[in-house]
Amino acid sequence: MRLYETGISFEGSPAFEVYRAGCAELALQMLGSPEVDDTFAARVEVADKITPAQMRAVSVAMERAVGEAGLRMESQMIILATAVSGSPFLGLLGTVWGVMDAFAGIAVAGTPNLAAMAPGVAGALVTTVIGLLVAIPAMFGYNFLITSLRALIVQTDNFAAELSSEFEHRFVNFNRGG
Repeated sequence: MRLYETGISFEGSPAFEVYRAGCAELALQMLGSPEVDDTFAARVEVADKITPAQMRAVSVAMERAVGEAGLRMESQMIILATAVSGSPFLGLLGTVWGVMDAFAGIAVAGTPNLAAMAPGVAGALVTTVIGLLVAIPAMFGYNFLITSLRALIVQTDNFAAELSSEFEHRFVNFNRGG
């Protein structure tokens, strides 16, 4: 609780957010308020231990913080997911458009020949290539990032479990009801 008492913040750190949520709820359960003042450390030292039911509230607060951190970390992944799924369709649209352009070129020329078809086919191939050039790296990036995020979320969840266990050892009276 000493780090919580100092008021130091590590914004953007999922583990710290879990720690802060756990300490705030623990202080609320022990002292009636999560507010830190000059007497905080002394009040924590002399405070009664909490009940197992109160400890469940602390654990739930940390679980919520893990969930919120996970949502925050994954919130921008929609951009890569859209690039992965949307780019091939844009390439396909360009292909269809290019084929339609090729048929229009044939209709204007009156006879099917390479000179009439080439611009439409070339346009179709360019948009297909561009769509794939966007989708393929985005897919690799998405898969790498989502795997890394899932690992970080598991690590954050494990940290919450370890912190909960430490709080139980130090601050819970299992002889009290609840």
